[in-house]
Amino acid sequence: MSDHPAGSLGAPPIGAGGLQSGWPAYAIPAALFLSGAAIFFLLRPFGVPGGDSELLTSPQSMALYWRDSLVYFMREPLAHQIALQFHLAAGDLALGMALSGAFCGGLFLVLLWEFCRSPMVWAAVLGSCLTWVFVGHLELYAPVAVTLLLYFMLLVRALQPGSGVTPFHAALALALAYLTHKLALFFAPALLCLAFERVTGRWRIRPWPAGAWERALVAIIAMCLIDMLPALADMAGVHHILYITFNEHFLDMITPLTPSMARRLEARSETGMFFLFTFGTPLHLAHFFGFILASAPLGLVLLARHWRRIRSAAALPLIVAAVIGFLWILLWHPRCGWRDWDLFSMGTLPLNLLGGGAAAGWFDADAANPPHPAH
Repeated sequence: MSDHPAGSLGAPPIGAGGLQSGWPAYAIPAALFLSGAAIFFLLRPFGVPGGDSELLTSPQSMALYWRDSLVYFMREPLAHQIALQFHLAAGDLALGMALSGAFCGGLFLVLLWEFCRSPMVWAAVLGSCLTWVFVGHLELYAPVAVTLLLYFMLLVRALQPGSGVTPFHAALALALAYLTHKLALFFAPALLCLAFERVTGRWRIRPWPAGAWERALVAIIAMCLIDMLPALADMAGVHHILYITFNEHFLDMITPLTPSMARRLEARSETGMFFLFTFGTPLHLAHFFGFILASAPLGLVLLARHWRRIRSAAALPLIVAAVIGFLWILLWHPRCGWRDWDLFSMGTLPLNLLGGGAAAGWFDADAANPPHPAH
């Protein structure tokens, strides 16, 4: 990678790139949000069920869904609260979650617009099955997609000269994503890419303004404290949040390595629906490649074709996050089979950003004129 980390990226002036003179800077983002949210909402009859869709809508589970001690409240507190507020406002779960998904979809499009306006990036990202979490989806992944995109966006922006983004901002985005859903914690190592740079063939500590990493550490500590706040309000709840965060049969969520291990784990399941296969079996590989192809059909093609153009170190956070996403999809078990497409679509978001960005020339180290985000 280049000794000049962000040679292919230019700091994006907000609102620039295609706006006519006299238009306010927020005109296109506002129009994009409203039109995108409307389209996602109108498409709700074509929504695709997810792993927990039946659980969330079954009469026997509806009351349990809103209990504070339930897994959703602890594992995905912000996503749970967003869905709850839309549900209460709409008076109907399906309508409320459709509104919530459409709202998040509009925000997702605005963030993608501010990140990059290249058709390659948009096609790679929106060509994923991840897009369908915004379309009347009876699950909690729409806010997760928004916060993860914000996190990846700030990781890349932090490596742009003059962007003003520091590790503190990226850590805040990570904290927000984590409080939305704990799967964001898997992508935390990508934050460390901001700590190092390669200069004249050697790695060294990347210089940042004084206190940048100290503030980032404070953000991470605050994230953990806020995560435990509901439990601390009721000391009896500490057991629940520690169970969800650090246990919840965590090892049982890993794809079983042997048939005997799978039988043991299935015997512990209350439903018998989990642990459909063991690691490396044809069914496991079919799920793995199936999820990858469904969530990154164009991103994979673009990355395979343009990976040699990736010369800028600004791509490093996305590379690390993409590798993490691949490993996570390989090792984590789809407990609901193919219906877990919504969960695993989150793992290929950095890959789609990387593939689209490479095709758009965002990571060409030798670019004389850094591409504007409108490119």
